[in-house]
Amino acid sequence: MRKKLLSILLVLSIIFTMLPVSAMAETVIDNLHGLEEETTVDISLKRTQKYNIWVAGVQVTDDNKDNITGPGITGTVTYDSDTETLTLTDVDITYDGNVIDTYTEDLIVVLNGSNTVISTSISDDNAFCTRGWGSFTFKGEGSLEACGTYSGIYAFEDIIIESGTIKATGQKVGISTNSGSITISGGNVTAEALTVGTRTCEGYGIAEDWYGILDLTVSGNAIVDAKGIRGAIGTNNLITTNTTHNVMAGDSESNAELVTIPDANTWEKSYVKLFHGHTISGIITDKEGNPIKGATVQIQKEGADFGESATTSADGTYTTQPVPDGNYTIKVSKNGYLDAVIEDVNINNSSITDIDTSLILIQYTITYNANGGSGTMTEEKATYNTAFTLPENGFTAPESKKFKAWAIGSHDGEQKNANETYTFIEDSTIYAIWEDIPVVTYTITATTSTGGSITPSGIVTVNQGESHTFTITPNRNYSIVDVKVDNLSQGKITSYTFSNVNDDHIIYANFRYTGSRDSGRDRRSEDSSIPVIDTSPSLDEPDTPIQGEIKEEVKTFEDIANHWAKEDIEFVVRQGLFSSTSETSFSPNMAMTRGMFVTVLGRMARADISGYKESSFTDVKSNSYYMGYIEWARLNNIIKGVGNGMFAPDKTITREQMAVIIDNYAKAHGFTLPKVYEEKTFVDGDKISAYAKEALQEMQMSGIMSGKGGNFFDPQGEATRGEVSAVIRRFVELLISM
Repeated sequence: MRKKLLSILLVLSIIFTMLPVSAMAETVIDNLHGLEEETTVDISLKRTQKYNIWVAGVQVTDDNKDNITGPGITGTVTYDSDTETLTLTDVDITYDGNVIDTYTEDLIVVLNGSNTVISTSISDDNAFCTRGWGSFTFKGEGSLEACGTYSGIYAFEDIIIESGTIKATGQKVGISTNSGSITISGGNVTAEALTVGTRTCEGYGIAEDWYGILDLTVSGNAIVDAKGIRGAIGTNNLITTNTTHNVMAGDSESNAELVTIPDANTWEKSYVKLFHGHTISGIITDKEGNPIKGATVQIQKEGADFGESATTSADGTYTTQPVPDGNYTIKVSKNGYLDAVIEDVNINNSSITDIDTSLILIQYTITYNANGGSGTMTEEKATYNTAFTLPENGFTAPESKKFKAWAIGSHDGEQKNANETYTFIEDSTIYAIWEDIPVVTYTITATTSTGGSITPSGIVTVNQGESHTFTITPNRNYSIVDVKVDNLSQGKITSYTFSNVNDDHIIYANFRYTGSRDSGRDRRSEDSSIPVIDTSPSLDEPDTPIQGEIKEEVKTFEDIANHWAKEDIEFVVRQGLFSSTSETSFSPNMAMTRGMFVTVLGRMARADISGYKESSFTDVKSNSYYMGYIEWARLNNIIKGVGNGMFAPDKTITREQMAVIIDNYAKAHGFTLPKVYEEKTFVDGDKISAYAKEALQEMQMSGIMSGKGGNFFDPQGEATRGEVSAVIRRFVELLISM
């Protein structure tokens, strides 16, 4: 039976080598040879947890952490992995190397009883050492003697000593860090270096390794003795010197003397002792004996603040931080009170010195002057050396005036706004300063379409709360289509009143031509009328003019449904000024050429071009449909050409060229265009050609042409059929209305 069981175990061991390591319980049926017994085999395979801590060369693991033993170790050494705490209890450990050696980031060392840790190495090794990184924190009520061939305690990062009696001795340095700080807040600590080495830190009781900055803090009830062949404390780049402890220094412990103002020379002495100083306590009251809360108690030494200040509690008591023995001054201050100064406070071997004093409260009377206003305000008290918050005005302002500020001391004194602060130094009167109530104004912009007027027009300024009426008047043969106020339709009204104005507004009147053309012929030739114009390039013969009233029939096109110039296009088409580009299209975005545009104007004027047989321009063919109109326009000073004897009839006309030609057309027919709008400065005004500036101004102020979005005019931009439709409609309606 035993042999069979051993065979089973052998087979299982082979199988387990092929599987992940784990704890298993297997039930094996021992029936390989017909056996009916059921045999249970318990096999446990556990991986031991190892920690980055070595004690005398023994690595700490889960197996030994509760009692770490090995050659050179006596006493009790334990490790708590949850808190990363190594506890030494009455240990005596010697080792040829770093005795307590760790990579743990923050190792806590608790001392119980009497402990000795000694490195016997002939190399630079330590009793306690962190490698690459890590800090030590020492605590506990026990003692420790740590001796190393390099240092007693060495850490790459911080060393913190909270309690215990520790003597750290090294051949080169007693206690040292590579790049951290050393903080000793309790306990009795001795750090000693026995020899001088080559590094800058060597030969000091406490130092920073190599050329690092020593950040040393000694506080609380800690007592520190530092000894070194080179000096007690390495001052190379020392950034912390303790001022709350008494300091004794000398070439040896036997001749050390109390140093009241330590400096670099103090720390360089072979022996330095730091031991906690003494506190000063007391109670601060007012002259009536009432405790004062929040008073500041500041210790001073030789005219300068010494250490941190203390603050009195609700019962007026205070306790300062410990200070070394010496002679001090105490200054007590609080806003509203005169400072109290107590000199020649001698601290000498006394744990607590009681200093009581009282403060005198100073207040000033503040009165208020209406300075032309009316009413009264109650006088107030301002406290010495305390910011006083100036109140809101409580007076009634003079007529048409409002409160501006307070003047301190006189009408011409420093001015402060209500709720600002001012620190008074005497009884004072403050004066109300008044200012005129500004008139708030708003603008109402009144504009119209062609065919009528609004009075007043343009930008009208209205005072806040006032009312203003606008009158809308159509021209002869025009009627009011709609009046919009702030883009809301008001209908066909002839006047509108803005009441109790408290905002900017816009009013716009839209007119429509409704009368006969016959009434609009004065100052023009008897045969003037609106002809049918076809601007397609294939046009070669003038069409027959349409006499009588402007047509109202509307023809729609699929490509203008959402176009901004839809109404203008419908107008010029139903008047026969433009024709379509197909049965369903108008092509509003198609560019218009210079020859087409001159043809439009010539036919509007019903120019007789039958006598023009030859072109004056080299690039205008005699058989082209626009040749006669171009010659007519040239002879009437409407056009001049582009230079070098050319006109560029097939080049797209620009917006500024269109403005110049229309302006010349009006002048040639004796029309003086009205100035309906104020002159506008366009963002791109610098791009307008010099020759076109005057004409463009005429077009803009008469309302025939306007800018584009963002207050741009786009003078060099191509004029499209849609744009020309809008311009021609405005021009036609303006001429008819004159």
